[in-house]
Amino acid sequence: MARIVFFIFAAFVACSAPVKRYSAANLKVTTRLVHGDNAAALKITEQESPAVRQVVYDLIAAIMEHRKKDIVALVHPIKGALTDLKSPRSQKQIEQDLNDEKSVLYETFFSTKKNTDGSPKGFAAMFAQASEIQLDLFFYSPTEVEVRLLFENRPPSGILGNLILHKTGDRWFVAQFF
Repeated sequence: MARIVFFIFAAFVACSAPVKRYSAANLKVTTRLVHGDNAAALKITEQESPAVRQVVYDLIAAIMEHRKKDIVALVHPIKGALTDLKSPRSQKQIEQDLNDEKSVLYETFFSTKKNTDGSPKGFAAMFAQASEIQLDLFFYSPTEVEVRLLFENRPPSGILGNLILHKTGDRWFVAQFF
């Protein structure tokens, strides 16, 4: 009986798909354009742009390297964030989605499948193909910024939307995923 259980377990482990992780070590994230609605907003953008760029880099690196806890840590613990589904999700729900291989958010971030044109379906693989990602930052207020990612072979906006970050206290959080 113990042999049967062992063989079933060994077959299950052998059939489990390995998680594809990419390294973000050589990824370059730069700011291309910073836009503020007025002179006061432009002053804020000079101060906040480095912090915003760091949060975006941290998010991209966490997606590429499959660091789900780091992704969750970028979401406000009370306010949560909007996902690709355009529905508000709590930090806990996002964590659950990232741990569920059948969820839309997991598929969007980590899928190893290819689109019909051969391009990667998951954001991790998509970001891994980019040697540099440029950011266009649109500051709407001292506490809200929209971020557009630009890189070679970027999919249309319907597939990769803009990221929205909100600042609470002295920290920027993801308010809406791509």
